[in-house]
Amino acid sequence: MDEYFCGGTLINDRYVITAGHCLYNPMEQGIFKPKDLKVGVGDHVQLSTEDDISKVTTLLEVGDVIVHGKYEVDGLDEDIALIRLKEPLDLTASGAVKPICLPTDVAQTYEGKTGIIVGWGNVDENVLVSSDALMEAKVVIESKKCEEKLPIKVTSGMLCAGTADGSQDACSGDSGGSLVVKEGERHTLVGITSFGYGCGRPDTPGVYTRVTRYLNWIMENTKDAIYCS
Repeated sequence: MDEYFCGGTLINDRYVITAGHCLYNPMEQGIFKPKDLKVGVGDHVQLSTEDDISKVTTLLEVGDVIVHGKYEVDGLDEDIALIRLKEPLDLTASGAVKPICLPTDVAQTYEGKTGIIVGWGNVDENVLVSSDALMEAKVVIESKKCEEKLPIKVTSGMLCAGTADGSQDACSGDSGGSLVVKEGERHTLVGITSFGYGCGRPDTPGVYTRVTRYLNWIMENTKDAIYCS
């Protein structure tokens, strides 16, 4: 199997949410065709089958890709996309694969909350080797004032998260993955790994697509899916 090049998060029985830039094919200067993509589910260690779960860990075919209409390849904003699976998943068949919850309050900023990020990306910005096992880290979601630390304008579609000492961060290869906040027993997807300036640099937060900003867009484009109640 080839290594994963981006992350994604299952949001219902039919769709995976990811970053828009993950679906851009630089070789063809356009969006990946569905036939050129596969989605891995129920996996933990990329290059080993020893931890695979029977009838759960698999590669799924893609039926369609939907990139936000305002996303531009040479830009940073509107970095969100959906992958429609060719066949829906039976979410009742196993407890090993479950969809993430989406936010319910569009006004919630999650400022000051601790979030969990996951991915198979590089563990160091100077070592261009992805992790074989899925990694996770805890980061703190910052206010919009984070743009004082970054050379960009932080828009309403972005949020920042990191740690003061830079010890926890996303890196190359983690794009499209989830930033999750635990609310009681509920795990809520609040961000999608988008971009950053280096990896693990002190007082230099990573930037994530703010999911609350795109809830209407998500629901409009996933009408054929079954969400968990």
